[in-house]
Amino acid sequence: MSSDYLGDDMRKEKKKDEKEEKAYQELDEADIAVLKRYGQGAYAEQLKQLDTDIEEGLKRVNELCGVKESDTGLAPPALWDIAADKQAMQLEQPLQVAPICQVRCGSGRSCGAH
Repeated sequence: MSSDYLGDDMRKEKKKDEKEEKAYQELDEADIAVLKRYGQGAYAEQLKQLDTDIEEGLKRVNELCGVKESDTGLAPPALWDIAADKQAMQLEQPLQVAPICQVRCGSGRSCGAH
């Protein structure tokens, strides 16, 4: 027979006596702390504390500001006065709304482009 040119790491079938079960050691709290700290930068804790301080300060400022303008133009529901609004609507004349079908020019008026 010819000589074997495959190395031990290239064989599909491994020798059964080479398989050794490795005993795994459980991680203690110090090891877990090291793993948690591994991906963090030097100032991670200070930055996290600073972020929470900024968020708390922002909440305090928003509470002290009170009423803020909104994009919709509506006041917060706590400031609504529904009864006064209903009374004001009853005193006003009803509005008439209709779509424009055709624009007609009267005499003596210019209608834009002729």
